[in-house]
Amino acid sequence: MTVRKFPSPPAACPRAAGARAKTPSPRPLTILLAEDLELNAGIIAYFLRLDGHTVTVAENGAQALEALARDAFDLVLMDVQMPVMDGLEALRRIRGGLTPGIDPAVPVIALTAHAAAGDRENLLEAGMDGYLSKPLDTEKLYAAIAALAHTGRRTAAFGPGREIAPPDDAIDIPGLIRKFAGDAKVVGELLTLYLETSAQKAGEIEAAAAAGDAAALARECHSLAGIAASFGLKAVAEACKETGRLAQADEQTRFRGAASALRLAMERTNAAIRAHLENTPPSAPAATPA
Repeated sequence: MTVRKFPSPPAACPRAAGARAKTPSPRPLTILLAEDLELNAGIIAYFLRLDGHTVTVAENGAQALEALARDAFDLVLMDVQMPVMDGLEALRRIRGGLTPGIDPAVPVIALTAHAAAGDRENLLEAGMDGYLSKPLDTEKLYAAIAALAHTGRRTAAFGPGREIAPPDDAIDIPGLIRKFAGDAKVVGELLTLYLETSAQKAGEIEAAAAAGDAAALARECHSLAGIAASFGLKAVAEACKETGRLAQADEQTRFRGAASALRLAMERTNAAIRAHLENTPPSAPAATPA
């Protein structure tokens, strides 16, 4: 595979120095960009490098698979329409584990000129973790990467039919505190318990999926959906419901995309909860009577 070379941004540029941008630069990522038009690839790669990331460019889906089998990437930006092998076929091979050495769960964000709601939903159902419309808005691109990096691992979650959002909408902490009569301490304790319970439920869901037990899978998804809804975690609750429904309906292709969305929604939400708990000072101990 030929890796094309594009101009790199100067070290003292505003973005690299942190002097601009609405979205803070996240940790540097290793990104695979699959884009057949050299000019488009050069522009996108420039802005990715401007944000501190390492970029490899593939000209089509087949080259993208070669790169993924050879090297590890934190994220794939995949153009949908490319010659030789398009983005959807490459995605099918990635998610299906059809190419040795490729992580089937690697985050893949579609780059598409299609703006119709149906097209967006089809991309997400096919297993894309999100989409960005072309021509790319650089701040939306940076926000997408920030949402990914916020989770602390190679995952990101995006609701069906919507563009990628920054991670601060994963949970409404102020609203949750209001719901519990302003008792932030109780909310912190409950969120800690939620993290423990959701981890257990995630394990049970994965075990049921691995065993092909659709009834157990639907039951565990329903259980987690109820727990998530009680905390106002709409993305997790909705993803649970959809995953359970598709498992019962035996719609394997759409189920894989829903299960991926559920896993990623949980990662994103749990990361936001942990960030809140880490930034919340411990409560002062109660005074001891003299």
